[in-house]
Amino acid sequence: MSIFDEPVNEANMYKTLGGLLFPDEKIECAIYCLFRQTGFFASNKNITYGYVALTSEQRLIGHKMTVLESLDFAEEMKQLTKITVKESIFGYCTVNAFFETPQRHQLKFLIHRKIYGSSAFPNQTKNADTMLDLLKKYELSY
Repeated sequence: MSIFDEPVNEANMYKTLGGLLFPDEKIECAIYCLFRQTGFFASNKNITYGYVALTSEQRLIGHKMTVLESLDFAEEMKQLTKITVKESIFGYCTVNAFFETPQRHQLKFLIHRKIYGSSAFPNQTKNADTMLDLLKKYELSY
């Protein structure tokens, strides 16, 4: 799936993320967000769109969309080694999460509480606040 295959809205977000759930697992909060590259050669110009959700089984699941392809991911929060949540004066928050799986990797995404000019995500503000509260609890435990 690419950004041209299906419309980007809340119904498709839950449909896409629902395919990543285990049996009896539920989505606690899901948001539309922007992903940034990480690493030494990362560029601020290369931004992808997608969805992120926290689940009832303490997992962070997501779906990144580019023009040509998409990528699903699922990370166990127990493998989280460090997380930072920084709020900007421009109305968004940057989340940096470091996971220790067989090798260490980083996930960086931007959360916007409001998406202006679009009614596709009516619960974005509420879900973003819930997600930020949950992520800040993880931040305090490290």
